[in-house]
Amino acid sequence: MTAGAHAGRRRRWRAVVALVLGIVLTVGGVWAAVSLDLLPESVSGDAGCTPTTVQVAVVPALAPTLEKATSALADECRDFDVVRRTTARVVRGVSNGEQLPDVWIPDATWPLEALSTAGAETEVVSEGIASTPVVLVGGPAAESRTASWGDALQSGQVALPDPTTSTVGVMTLVASQAEAAEVGRTEAEATALLAPVAQAYGERRADGVTDDVSLASITASASRLVPATEQDFITAHRVNGGLQAIVPGSGAMRVTFPVVASAEADACLLYTSPSPR
Repeated sequence: MTAGAHAGRRRRWRAVVALVLGIVLTVGGVWAAVSLDLLPESVSGDAGCTPTTVQVAVVPALAPTLEKATSALADECRDFDVVRRTTARVVRGVSNGEQLPDVWIPDATWPLEALSTAGAETEVVSEGIASTPVVLVGGPAAESRTASWGDALQSGQVALPDPTTSTVGVMTLVASQAEAAEVGRTEAEATALLAPVAQAYGERRADGVTDDVSLASITASASRLVPATEQDFITAHRVNGGLQAIVPGSGAMRVTFPVVASAEADACLLYTSPSPR
């Protein structure tokens, strides 16, 4: 590696570190032993530096926070190109030959294995800079209480997001198994609850029917429930005040947002941030 390339990667990793710190300060997280003098070098940039642009992809739910953080961190040595991408969109793009962004903030870590299979190696810079509960969202006519995720699925009122492209969709399917012991179901009983949901979903897909499971599609008279993150609910509620968020009695599962970086930089330049607490 040439000295110039090495220096460029160092600047890029300092930008990644600064970005993680900026996001944490923006969302108000509490971090252990974080201060600029603990970093390998200043993250403020080099005098007379060559400008570095860091490509960043982020899930829409966290995009406003990230855009605020990157705006505050940009300077003459460092800029951020932020694009909104769903987790599935990034995975699909890399699988089709697109380049992995320098920094990626998905809503799960499960896609990392798929990226590795596609030849894109990554480093987890932070296990989670934020998290948000998964809730069931409905209109005024929807049932306002449900004892468990299993009961909600069994009711036939849950409009399932595509589990092949949605982390919330995946978590909705596994929720009934995760809560099984707590609500007095066996694992086999919890699994059996998924059969009618999966069958109905598969039949609609086979018929070419794509359900609109966006929160904007929920009407005042609709009885269906749409799984979504609490953050997405809050955003939608600003537009439609009739929406209600329902947390099953067994509790809410949580979506966590890790920070993932392309592993092209030298390992010695990777700064792993302390975990939020």
